[in-house]
Amino acid sequence: MRLTALTTCALLGLLTAPAEAGTLSGTVTRTDTGEPVAGAVVVVRGTNLFDQTQADGQFSIAAPAGVFGVSCAAPGLVGASTGALDLGADTARDFGLDPAAGGQIQGTSSCGGAACGGVLVIARQEDRAVAFGLSNAAGAYVIPGLADGSYDLRAIQLGHEVLDVPGLQVTAALPATLDFTLVARPGGYTLSGVVGLSDNPLDKSGSQVSLHGQPGPGTAGTDAGGAYLLPGAPPGLLSVAVRHPGYDPRDQIDVLVRADRALDLALSKPGGSTDPTYRVSGLVRLREPDAPDPTTAAGCRVSLWSDDDRPVPYRQVAQTGADGAYALQGVPPGRYRAGAAREGYLEQLQEAFDLAADRGLDFELQRDPGYDFGPGARDGELGCGAPPGRRTRLGLVLALLALLALRTHRGRSALKRTRSFRPPE
Repeated sequence: MRLTALTTCALLGLLTAPAEAGTLSGTVTRTDTGEPVAGAVVVVRGTNLFDQTQADGQFSIAAPAGVFGVSCAAPGLVGASTGALDLGADTARDFGLDPAAGGQIQGTSSCGGAACGGVLVIARQEDRAVAFGLSNAAGAYVIPGLADGSYDLRAIQLGHEVLDVPGLQVTAALPATLDFTLVARPGGYTLSGVVGLSDNPLDKSGSQVSLHGQPGPGTAGTDAGGAYLLPGAPPGLLSVAVRHPGYDPRDQIDVLVRADRALDLALSKPGGSTDPTYRVSGLVRLREPDAPDPTTAAGCRVSLWSDDDRPVPYRQVAQTGADGAYALQGVPPGRYRAGAAREGYLEQLQEAFDLAADRGLDFELQRDPGYDFGPGARDGELGCGAPPGRRTRLGLVLALLALLALRTHRGRSALKRTRSFRPPE
């Protein structure tokens, strides 16, 4: 069989280009109002693919085949990230973002003198990720919701050197501003390590290690000792896949590469997972001022977030049911903090803890003595006439208007009675 030059180039293109799979799509909304968020950025981590939401809050990304994490961020809102998502087919994933309060880091990112969109910009303290932002198509980014203090900034874009900037001072009154330029590194680095097999310590050959969504061969086999060598890895966050016939596949997302790196992995027979996840569950109770015992309630929000040095902060949110119970499923091992909140009650935060097994966490929320539930409120229930977040001021205004209307009505009724009164003749 004879191949023409054109045919050869076409075949090489099929071998080196990332295989497109399906479309990742969804809607970004605010958790406090349910309204769509315009201008939110959604990024497929481990690639340079991103999209920016329009007025309806919707996004759509043609993603490559493979397992990746996805992140979403918008100015003034707390960013959210997923764990591993298989984008081998059309995938729907919505995001709900919480409002953020406090200070922020803001600025612009560029790559080679041009605006650089989809850059993951992380605020860090004591070698752990605290919050993050994503640059939009114009290169602008915002990391909101920061407490006063000093932060180290890390910027990550696939195919560019990872940038670290230490010591940015942030206060609520004075945001920190940092514009930066990322340097391209097309040459890449080398990943190496050992792939272990759960039931075969003697011959570990035959495993395949590859990079999801990357051009080039991007695949290396293991020798009898399980060792592999994968050159040409670009800097940034990568998604690594490991396959071996007869074993469960393994996908490792968010592998941060900024130099030659050793990465050991393990495969197990079906039914023996090497990536355990855990369940965090419990009850949320409400403590009323005059009640002898706390009560459970639906609609309380429980948040769990990572408190360690993983490249992208992990966060999961659940709401309590009618019995006050909540459950957070599929949480990977690591160090976490958790908190519970309900409108009109003081938020409760748990101390940081290490998660290495299923864990029970109960919360008890105290009534906020300075909160106005609005006119007509009783037994801790919201009164009439005010949307969330504005009940205190509007409740007072509505109460004053109701009182004024009542007095006016009484005055007019008294005047009418006076004018219609006739003394007996």
